Amino acid sequence: MKKLTLICCMLFALLINTMQAQTVQGPAAGSVNNNSDFILPSAMPEGSDLLGVTHQKDKLTMISSPNPFSSRTVITCDFPSQGKAELGIRNMFGESVNTFITTVEQEGPMTFEVNSEHMRPGVYTALLVFKTGEDMLIKTIRLVYTK
Repeated sequence: MKKLTLICCMLFALLINTMQAQTVQGPAAGSVNNNSDFILPSAMPEGSDLLGVTHQKDKLTMISSPNPFSSRTVITCDFPSQGKAELGIRNMFGESVNTFITTVEQEGPMTFEVNSEHMRPGVYTALLVFKTGEDMLIKTIRLVYTK
């Protein structure tokens, strides 16, 4: 256990040193990213999160809150345009637990509520497939259900 803690601390220190070594101009120190509640250091490029992942407005996004959850969670998807969406919840064996199919009338956020009635505690995958004409966007996130 002590070795794991030491390794985690070393990785965190390496991440911090890497972030401080960046010289890219970004938002002012202490500014809040509109995509999350995290405070961005001044060395992060605009539109990036703490891991340096760039977020673009024309991309499909999906988050779950709360996660881990015990009775229900709400998945919020931000769609870049009109189209058809299918959100599937799968267990760790790949079996479908729940599926939502909807038509997206306009760009913007849409929420889906997942109840844990027929679920057992464990790790699940939320798979979102979004189709617009010829294009298809796919996004996945992990959900953790605890009793």
